[in-house]
Amino acid sequence: MGYGFILGNLSWNALNTQVETAIRKDVATGAGATVTTQTFPNAVASGDTTRDSTVLWARSSVPGRVIFVVFPKTISRPLLRFASAEVTDTSVPAKVEITKLRPGTNYSYVVIAPNGERVRGSFTTAHAPGSFAGLRFGVSGDSRGELGPYPAISNADERNLNFFVELGDTIYADVTSPAVLKPQADTREEFRAKHNEVYTSRFGLNTWGDLRASTSVFSTIDDHEVTNDFAGGAPPSSDPRFAGFPGAFINDTPLYEDGLQAFQEYNPIRAEFYGDTGDERTSGERKLYRARTYGNDAAVLMLDARSFRDQELISPNPTNPADIARFILQSFDFNPATGQPTGTRRTMLGSQQLQDLKNDLLEAQTSGVTWKFVMVPEPIQNLGLVGASDRFEGYAAERTDLLRFIDQNGIQNVVFVAADVHGTVV
Repeated sequence: MGYGFILGNLSWNALNTQVETAIRKDVATGAGATVTTQTFPNAVASGDTTRDSTVLWARSSVPGRVIFVVFPKTISRPLLRFASAEVTDTSVPAKVEITKLRPGTNYSYVVIAPNGERVRGSFTTAHAPGSFAGLRFGVSGDSRGELGPYPAISNADERNLNFFVELGDTIYADVTSPAVLKPQADTREEFRAKHNEVYTSRFGLNTWGDLRASTSVFSTIDDHEVTNDFAGGAPPSSDPRFAGFPGAFINDTPLYEDGLQAFQEYNPIRAEFYGDTGDERTSGERKLYRARTYGNDAAVLMLDARSFRDQELISPNPTNPADIARFILQSFDFNPATGQPTGTRRTMLGSQQLQDLKNDLLEAQTSGVTWKFVMVPEPIQNLGLVGASDRFEGYAAERTDLLRFIDQNGIQNVVFVAADVHGTVV
């Protein structure tokens, strides 16, 4: 991994006096608030935040020990949590998990580089169950490094957001850019370079850095973290870009694994994996699905719609009615030659993730949570035939099953939020 971490609860006296003095001075004067520096070129971030924990993140260009100090904004003697990470490979960000935090609390944190340089960030923990505190969040997807600095999010850090969702295509590993001068990243180092490109200043601005330092983020993948329109649950032989790679599924291949490892490293998220699910395509695989509640205001359900999906259908010819009919029948798991069900359920989410989503939607409804926001990289509604095989329109039987479950169980106020089509769709 390139780093390790130590967690602990330290009093003010337990830290080096020089560090304590520097932090007190930062808090009193607002110093150390610049989010992008020479030592921290990607700024700092927090993410995967719950009611009582968060993951803190920073990439130091200097090897050595990186220190994270967390404190509530409203407490006069604010030092609450301390953690450190040892950086040996400066292309790999440092990450630590901070636990035993207070629900519904605004926190600041200071990150101290091995050379003493300091930057600051902030986040808010989720409110406790049963509370109604309101919720404000942002969503975006589709970040190509050479198209920065992304003025569309330039004011997001000023909006006092509870969190921000990076809804897939957080890089374009399959498009030439200054960071990787070839059409496809194919090593872990090249995938890292792509992420670094997105989160580095361009034309004197780092809007992602400003945003990620100001609030907690949730991140998931779509396709371009690996390569365009891949289907992780399909066999490598089904896609010439993966043909010849070892593994039963594309999500077992080196290209996928390197892409996902770099994504994991460059986002403030925990490294979670499925156990034995009884399904080869998910057992032991990386788990990006997240379910978080914000009091009784909302549940936020983050999906990975790429890693476990079956091979996409052949796109229909929009001028050929017979081919359109073929596509629709196949999307509902019918054999177009016989008009009969195939008996095999094609999946976009994978059976385990779909069941987790159903369980968490039902739990939210039963617990009196008002809103259920389902964050899915691909739009769930019909947008037409062009590109339909890559969206839920190409997996219509599974979509119908999910929507029927929501309807039959009286689950109210379900909102699907999507990106992918180079716009955010609600």
